[in-house]
Amino acid sequence: MKYLLTIIISFAIGTIGFADQLLNQVKTKYDKITTIQGNFTQTICSDQTGTCQQFEGKFSITRPYFSRLEVTSPEKQTIVTDSQYVYIYLVDKKKVYLQQADAGINFFKIFDMFLNEPEHYTITDKDSLHTVFAYKKDSLESSTVINDLTLSVNNYTKLIEQFSFTDMTDTEMKFDLTNIKTNVKLSDKTFRLVIPKDVELIQY
Repeated sequence: MKYLLTIIISFAIGTIGFADQLLNQVKTKYDKITTIQGNFTQTICSDQTGTCQQFEGKFSITRPYFSRLEVTSPEKQTIVTDSQYVYIYLVDKKKVYLQQADAGINFFKIFDMFLNEPEHYTITDKDSLHTVFAYKKDSLESSTVINDLTLSVNNYTKLIEQFSFTDMTDTEMKFDLTNIKTNVKLSDKTFRLVIPKDVELIQY
């Protein structure tokens, strides 16, 4: 029993050491990233309705707060975030919804929150390619935006390839990121939404 306890303690220390080393490497990488681009699959599951929806498309993000999501499936949408607003353009319905920027999802904000507070993580899963971290913090329990945050890190590229969280309505959102490119040159026009004249603007 004594030997078993020693083995368990040694394994736990080794896991913590690996996690700390990996997080430091990921943080070093993301500290040098100013833009990020790639493809995404977003899965939204509502606890209230018991249903899930899936969206696919491309994303472009630059620090500190500009982002553009081009949803290609199941219907075309363009979601642009700047320092003040989130614009949600439903192409087929010819409607643009406008809301405050703090209601949007900022990838960099989520990543930085995770990487800058490593004391709040635990490893929940690990294989040869990925390590999954669960982020827990008391202040998140009363958050109106993010709870139960988990992130999956590629052990080789040090890139975050998946993250998920729940909001105040217990709706779970999961993002899978692929074909990730970092520090690509992005035009300012990328983060501007040109609203056609025949489109209805709805602010809420």
